[in-house]
Amino acid sequence: MGIGIVINDEFNPEMLKNFRQSHKLSQAEFARRVGLPRPSVTNYEAGKRVPTRKNVARIALAFDVSMRQFYTHFVKTDDDESLASDTATAIPAVPATPPTGGVPGHGGRGAPGGTL
Repeated sequence: MGIGIVINDEFNPEMLKNFRQSHKLSQAEFARRVGLPRPSVTNYEAGKRVPTRKNVARIALAFDVSMRQFYTHFVKTDDDESLASDTATAIPAVPATPPTGGVPGHGGRGAPGGTL
């Protein structure tokens, strides 16, 4: 019998707070720098709200860092044993969309018949 594996990326509010504090910025200064309302930053750090990936990207771009450092990555098996956790480098990111150029073996034209 095979083992079912679930990969989960979870926003980590403590990582955001530690990052901001390591740059010696108040929540208001941080919010201005990344273009977000200060209450949003407060709620993200308190774990009351989870930022969209778009807002995490705004933060990462403002500081020229990877989005991955604000997420905890978990790999769990069917029996819920954690294989890896709390390390941003344990699991490589997988693109959400396939690369452009169509389906391999079809000359970049997509699926046979022109539809997928």
